Amino acid sequence: MSGSYTFTDIRRNVITVYDWKATALYDGRPEADLPTVKTFWASTEPAEFRIAARGIVDIRAFARWLKTDVAHV
Repeated sequence: MSGSYTFTDIRRNVITVYDWKATALYDGRPEADLPTVKTFWASTEPAEFRIAARGIVDIRAFARWLKTDVAHV
């Protein structure tokens, strides 16, 4: 993991969105062909992220909200 975004809902549950093995921080070998951390986080290209939560969280509802409300910001 090279970075993350953290959200807190109204019940103070914590949801974290993070990259997983997406940058050269994970595998810096040239043949891995992964971007640097700086390049990855500066990119406007779509990327795959992971979601983790602490507390009682509807992760599917959060993912839908993230895709529809936040992705266009």
